[in-house]
Amino acid sequence: MSEVENMYKKDNVSLALIRPSKVYDLVIKPTNKDWTPKQQAIINQTSLFDNDLNVLEKIPWNFSFEFRCGGSCCKNRRYKMILLENK
Repeated sequence: MSEVENMYKKDNVSLALIRPSKVYDLVIKPTNKDWTPKQQAIINQTSLFDNDLNVLEKIPWNFSFEFRCGGSCCKNRRYKMILLENK
């Protein structure tokens, strides 16, 4: 896992496949049903190739996994999943 974090710090790699050695929990917590102004600004950006905006409904829940990764220097982790529904 620290390998992925190092890649992010060094090369701005922001997507990685993580294979946990143990999954402890799926945590589901309620959250605000509305987008923050910053999130809304990002959503309102158009694509270079398509000017149509798709309306995204925010799901009012936060989902995260608590797990231990497989590395020898790994500690317990919690990562958030982002789920979007296209209307």
